[in-house]
Amino acid sequence: QFRRGHSPCIEDVAYEELDVPGLLSPSVVDNASASAYSRIRFVPLTTRGGDGCSLVISDLYLYVGEEVLDLEGMDNEAGAGGSADAALDNNATTQFEDPLCRGFEVSLPRPLPVDGVALVTADGEHADRSNDPKAFLVRGQQREGGQWTTLFRTSDFATPLHRQALTGVARFRGGRTEYEVGIPSGQLIGTHTICWAERADGRFIVDAGTLTLQGLDSLQDQ
Repeated sequence: QFRRGHSPCIEDVAYEELDVPGLLSPSVVDNASASAYSRIRFVPLTTRGGDGCSLVISDLYLYVGEEVLDLEGMDNEAGAGGSADAALDNNATTQFEDPLCRGFEVSLPRPLPVDGVALVTADGEHADRSNDPKAFLVRGQQREGGQWTTLFRTSDFATPLHRQALTGVARFRGGRTEYEVGIPSGQLIGTHTICWAERADGRFIVDAGTLTLQGLDSLQDQ
């Protein structure tokens, strides 16, 4: 949406919407040179319980395209020197408990362009729906000692209510989305706000990224 004036990007605020032909017709430009990462960090932020953060999951899967990486036995570290083996063993009967939501890191078999993550909910003595992840980060490191890059961030992850259930695959964005827009109708002098929705329910959110506007600095007859 293209709104006149300063406007928070929520539906229950009155605003004047300007018509921008083409704004709803994006095209995706793939990033052919996606970065490869040698180590991945999973950082839980909140759990479904909402009171503090105490995470329990059965498994975490990382994807490169449609391939699920085999992480069993890979070097990993959880919290203060602990182990994340139970989250990486592809075994839904084991569970990884993280009562302080410190998260964990795992080394990959080789540098890989990881582009997706999925989880399996836990079912055990210390696990119930309140321990399911709701918000988390996934970060990648290209080389040892290098900078960590945020690959994915969610604040309302769709974790299943069923136990020992696989979530959907959350894909990391690659490349960029381009909009070939026309000239907005109406008077354009002054301040305007651009909003866009990434969810089916129309909630306007932007987890990460850069918005670049390019175009003519004057109108010319063609």
